[in-house]
Amino acid sequence: MQDEKSRILTEIKKCRRDLSRTGSMLKGSLNIVERKRGRDGKLRSARNSLTYKVVGNKTKTVYVRKNQVESVRRMTANHRRAKQTLDRIAELNLELFRMEKENTDAKKTETKLK
Repeated sequence: MQDEKSRILTEIKKCRRDLSRTGSMLKGSLNIVERKRGRDGKLRSARNSLTYKVVGNKTKTVYVRKNQVESVRRMTANHRRAKQTLDRIAELNLELFRMEKENTDAKKTETKLK
């Protein structure tokens, strides 16, 4: 039981450390929409945009310049990783909570039996 608890606490510490190193983040999805191709098959125009949700579940779209595409891609990936890390921390905290609850319940049962 104690080994399991220390393993969980160590993993939470690692997740927090990873979270602190995440870097710049943008919430949303990068969309690259290709428009018209000429007779020669070459792309004539493309539209790069960042789509995200705001309060009220509304969708907003922001134009992304061609030279910003890679940094936006990196920042949205950082956000995705941070979100996964936060979800993992929440799962680990739930495991700790359940372990403590079981421990408390077992102590109460012992007390009642005496």
